Amino acid sequence: YDVGFILIDLAQTSGIAYNLDKRIYGASSFKGPFCTYLCETRGDGEAGLSSSARSLIAATVTESDNDAFTSLRLSYDGDLESWLTSCGVDPSIAHDTHFPRYSARESALLWLHTYRYLQSGSDNSAWLEGLFSETNRSFIRDGMDADAHVLNKAGWNAGSARFNGTCDAGIVEYDGKTYLMSIMTSAP
Repeated sequence: YDVGFILIDLAQTSGIAYNLDKRIYGASSFKGPFCTYLCETRGDGEAGLSSSARSLIAATVTESDNDAFTSLRLSYDGDLESWLTSCGVDPSIAHDTHFPRYSARESALLWLHTYRYLQSGSDNSAWLEGLFSETNRSFIRDGMDADAHVLNKAGWNAGSARFNGTCDAGIVEYDGKTYLMSIMTSAP
């Protein structure tokens, strides 16, 4: 299987990485950054997020609800490419199915942007942070000490070779330090 990973101590800006640029099917792991995009570009604006959109985002993040995510993608994809570019990520991943193939480097850039957004102090960023701490599946959280605070969105799928993936990415606060972690594998 293909694997790529990165772990960065955000205060020290140092870490470890392997196979950063191998694109792997991210499955539902892309839902986290996509919901950041929505909260940042739609939620913090003048119109805000409708209660329906907020319900769909909550189901997408905490329950990994594919129908909710598909509804969001079909309704709010308009400026996703611009947002991806602002994160330093190739905007073409916006068109590689609703669940794109992307790399550990791209995942880390999306989560670095997410981390900065969560630090913004807006009402939507605080709400989204709460959702990321309540995901129903977290391979990262499962492997951490109970004292760790994990904000993540995992994804997994077993299908054809193109659509196999077990991935997780997010922010880990532990022992007074904050880490960014992304693990992308093509393992079903």
